[in-house]
Amino acid sequence: MSPTLTAEEIATGDEVADQLQRNWGWYLVAGIIGVLLGFVVIEWRTETLYAIAYFAGAIFLFIGLVRLVDVFLVKANRWISLLAAVIFLAIGVLILVWPHITLFILALLIALGFVMWGIFELIKAFAEPREAHWWLSLIGGIVSLIIAVWTVRHPGSALQVIILLLGIWIMVWGVVEIVAAFSARHARRHWDALKAQMV
Repeated sequence: MSPTLTAEEIATGDEVADQLQRNWGWYLVAGIIGVLLGFVVIEWRTETLYAIAYFAGAIFLFIGLVRLVDVFLVKANRWISLLAAVIFLAIGVLILVWPHITLFILALLIALGFVMWGIFELIKAFAEPREAHWWLSLIGGIVSLIIAVWTVRHPGSALQVIILLLGIWIMVWGVVEIVAAFSARHARRHWDALKAQMV
């Protein structure tokens, strides 16, 4: 017997689908900026600690701002976006305010950012399993946690590789956001099709 939707789930789904479809352009812009930012980090990577710190800080600030905008755009699971925004913005500010901190501390802050990123992506994947492409968040969360563990195990000697990974990962995140944007553009149609199967 196929599962059925309750009236409350239908109302919530209608609201979320409408919000996603209204705001799909924002996700597209965020994804494009993410790809461009990742490209800049990869192309301009340098051996100086200050440049590494500024690149890392800028990336975490950008992700924090994207999550902060999500708080106002999408009502579903708003607390996830708010918590993610606060943590990413705090990490970004810490890195930018103290760019002269040791390589080890900088690596730990970057690792913490990857841990938080992974956790929030996993929460998002399991909180919204009916959304199209939810498995991208699952994969993203797992990869983020793997990178975090690697960063902690090799903090100083591999900081260049860490920032390279950070650049690649923000590009991947940008591509995922772009894919999600085009999915959100037709969110109402996808949701209506799902409702037709489950009601």
